[in-house]
Amino acid sequence: INFSKGEMQEYSKDIHFSGFSNVHIMGILEEGKYLFHSDQGAGVFENGLSHSNPSWFDSIPYLERLKFLKDSRENLWWYSGNELYLQLKDEQEIRHFDLSIFGYINGRGNSIRTIHEGRNGNVWIPTVNGLYGYDYKTDQIERYLYDKEKGDVLLSQFITTLYEDNDQVLWIGASQGGLSKYK
Repeated sequence: INFSKGEMQEYSKDIHFSGFSNVHIMGILEEGKYLFHSDQGAGVFENGLSHSNPSWFDSIPYLERLKFLKDSRENLWWYSGNELYLQLKDEQEIRHFDLSIFGYINGRGNSIRTIHEGRNGNVWIPTVNGLYGYDYKTDQIERYLYDKEKGDVLLSQFITTLYEDNDQVLWIGASQGGLSKYK
């Protein structure tokens, strides 16, 4: 689904993953290149011919829940649990960000719910323990809507959904916290 264009692209139903059972396609990296998980493991299946298992897959917890976003710079963001990975376009190196370094609140980790590229190009990272953001200019992840002196700014830090409108206002939905507006 391409939300920015408002269209859905069909993909062939004749994709065969020979030698694999219970295949779950987690995403399409590009035409003919599929990220998948199966009873035999996970990997990248390319053009129906070859399978590869990048070495960094082995270090990802909850691999079956791995999700990704290709941003407007064509960089790939991968996330699962507290773990966030970034592969810059035209680079082989995978950068790793561990959100557990921000600590645990209310006994919960910082499990990533989704990621969203903002209209300003930064990447928003809603978690079960608040809102984080990656700024390309500073190359840092920081926590938003949390005051070190006062604590939570939102009624609930368990963010379930995030939407950015045309005026760059973030609408944040939180479990037992209602809807909040952030500009």
